[in-house]
Amino acid sequence: MTQHNLQPAFTSPLLPTWPDENFAAVMENRIRPYLARERMSDFVASGARRIYYESYHGSLPSSHAIIIVHGFCGFTRKYEEMIYLYRRAGYDVYIADNYGHGFSTRGVNDPSLVDVADYRTYVDDLHALIAAAVLPLNYKEIILFGHSMGGAIVSLFLLRYSYLCRTAILSSPMLGINSGFCPAWLLELICRLKVACGAKPDYIKGQHPFPEQPDFDGSSCSSKPHYDHIFAWRQTEPKYRTHGASWQWMGASLKAIRQIQRHAADISARILLLQAGEDKLVPAAAQIKFATNAPNVKLQLIAHSRHEIYNACLPERCEYYQAIAKFLAQTSGEDRTSTGEAETRESGN
Repeated sequence: MTQHNLQPAFTSPLLPTWPDENFAAVMENRIRPYLARERMSDFVASGARRIYYESYHGSLPSSHAIIIVHGFCGFTRKYEEMIYLYRRAGYDVYIADNYGHGFSTRGVNDPSLVDVADYRTYVDDLHALIAAAVLPLNYKEIILFGHSMGGAIVSLFLLRYSYLCRTAILSSPMLGINSGFCPAWLLELICRLKVACGAKPDYIKGQHPFPEQPDFDGSSCSSKPHYDHIFAWRQTEPKYRTHGASWQWMGASLKAIRQIQRHAADISARILLLQAGEDKLVPAAAQIKFATNAPNVKLQLIAHSRHEIYNACLPERCEYYQAIAKFLAQTSGEDRTSTGEAETRESGN
């Protein structure tokens, strides 16, 4: 039997307390050295695909694990601050580069283009990761965290594998797509026709390769230091430069969204849905619809945040992590605020 550490306590002292202007220094001097000491990386086989993943835990595993599923054009290093906070709270953390992203297998040669035929690929890869790396450690609970596209992947996973995970955090989940003046059904039809006609994977209208110049104002981040940190990673590592969607990816995404909304009532897991008040990518109505139809969803609005709430300014990030802390404490049956334990762990950094 696997020996575990004490049950984690996600408490307010572990919230990000550093001002945005100090973020770069905190990342360089505190977060990265800490993560480097704990990081283990490997590949997991999922069919013919090789999925790159990282795990973060101490010499003894925790009783709880959090699996982060990133969003469209995301990658592991984009979540360094979040991984650090979860680890300091006592959770083991796993994160993978989704198919077509980062160091995982890709189906196209263009390093900027994201292409997938069906979201079952993402779900199968997530299951392969859990089966190979997570389940053998016999955690008391496995918690799924999904941002944007990752939220859609997690939702589909919960429909298929409800017995594996009973708790999930959906951050700005892609439960709809802001398609402008083109209704979703028409856009999906166009995408299907493009693929059926044998068109090679190419950028959907309005999408393009990775730009060499930063564009904070047009980004999904509210915190410029966080945006600069992510853009620096993209400049340093070519595999982190995914930027645009293919027609096939868009069609697969719209199909996945229809499936999730149609079967929302069948998702029994406890879910915290964090909604960004200034989200320009995902319509709030789609998230509200899901929260209304799924039986066990708590909807939390973070009013003054763009799409990536975990890259918002400090007040919004604190509100975000406070909501997560409260949710995790409630779902684990933990009503204590073990500030002494938390501060002891933090002082050991």
